[in-house]
Amino acid sequence: MKPLPRFGMVYLAFVGLACLAAFVLQPIPNFEELPLADYHHYLAAFDYFAGYVDAFEVRYPYNQRILISWLAAQLPVANPIHAFLLINLVFTMIGAYFWLKIWGFLKFSQLQIIALLLFFSLHFAGWLRLHVFDPVSTDPAQMAIYSIGIYLMLYRKYAYFLPFALLALPIKESTLVLIFAFLLLAIWLGESKKNITLIAVAVLLTFIELIVINAQFSGSGTPSKGAIYSIYNNLSLLLNDPQLLLRWIAAFFVVFGGIPALVFSSRKYWEWDTADKILVITGLSILTLSLIGGQDYTRLIMFSAPVLFTFGIKNVDKEKWVWMLSLLVSLPFLHLIGHIYDPLKKREEFEALFPEYGVIEGVWSYLIYGVIVNLTLAVIFHFLSRKSR
Repeated sequence: MKPLPRFGMVYLAFVGLACLAAFVLQPIPNFEELPLADYHHYLAAFDYFAGYVDAFEVRYPYNQRILISWLAAQLPVANPIHAFLLINLVFTMIGAYFWLKIWGFLKFSQLQIIALLLFFSLHFAGWLRLHVFDPVSTDPAQMAIYSIGIYLMLYRKYAYFLPFALLALPIKESTLVLIFAFLLLAIWLGESKKNITLIAVAVLLTFIELIVINAQFSGSGTPSKGAIYSIYNNLSLLLNDPQLLLRWIAAFFVVFGGIPALVFSSRKYWEWDTADKILVITGLSILTLSLIGGQDYTRLIMFSAPVLFTFGIKNVDKEKWVWMLSLLVSLPFLHLIGHIYDPLKKREEFEALFPEYGVIEGVWSYLIYGVIVNLTLAVIFHFLSRKSR
């Protein structure tokens, strides 16, 4: 199949689905009654930029993520939740657009593009449902950052890295890590000195920008122990509590379903081209951050999913059914029927939906299904691959 012309039909369908999900399907909980929600930190920044308070008192690391709150404060919308929802829907559209451009560059078929869009649109932790459930966040913009960065790498538009990095950093401080990973990638790919220098300058200026933001928006009483301390603390928790690793693996299966088995479907995995290297290194870097960046694993792992899904599907024969089977066996993880549960009204059901929450016994069903499905598919794909050689 040929890619959709100018991505028009799929993109318009996605916009319609986004609006439908935003305004009809998913109710928003009362986050005022959830004291640990990130909502409170982003709303505090919103109140400052909207002029409701005089002091910027936002705890680290949220004090660095100022752009989304600032943009939301500029909208003539009475309810701040609606302002965040509108801003994040725009970023969702931007991120989807650049993924469409990436899939077109990689010559994905119409069926593959539609299947990926539907998967990430319908998955409860994907591009729409979780972000409508929890709209006061930076997650949709962070999704867009990853897609734009990969687009710039694939199309070798290195001159755009500086404005991209400077605009992306105030959305999420992990942009600095992403740009540094792209710098290492450019060196590995043997790019010209000019292109490597462009990315190196972007890394340097982004680091300076982060220092300036922390100085300008430190907030009184903000415990800024730094990113290194946060990573060390999360790594210590992981090493001291083996259950956390089990929860992370279960969350990995919730996000990836049967896609990992695709590695056994083609020997192309060991013959990487430039696009493969960009996708693998970027995807694994984001996946590693999900392990040491906090305990809300499902949400963090989902950031890496479009990258690694794209790598997986890219390296199978477009006419084979193996990638379709891998997506189909993943459907039980999507929670297609019903809303994301309100943690105030249905706490046990909400915690059961996310392997990182709730009782450890609830994790085993995700682990067992994920392992059985991937092992079964791996054996099938391995023998099919050997037979076709």
